[in-house]
Amino acid sequence: MALHLKNYPSGMNRFRQKLKQEHLTVTDEQIEEVFGEHRTSEEDQIARLAQKKMGTKSGLDFAEQGKVLRFLLSKGHDYSKSKKILNSLISGEMPEDY
Repeated sequence: MALHLKNYPSGMNRFRQKLKQEHLTVTDEQIEEVFGEHRTSEEDQIARLAQKKMGTKSGLDFAEQGKVLRFLLSKGHDYSKSKKILNSLISGEMPEDY
């Protein structure tokens, strides 16, 4: 099964779900290895998806933040990572360690 990470920006939860549907057993370490081989991290994917969803808006109200956060969660990304990165993007600061 070929996974194209740039064309399919999803989190580890979504990958696990898709692999389970195909009756494939893969460990978290193996998924992280694939992410590493393609030089992308889940945090980078979250930031890229959030920026794309936010567009050119400089500030988001509570409802818009919720919409972006739900979008990220629907892609299988972790809530705490998604919330932290979204807040960082809104404030205009992206921390080095996410």
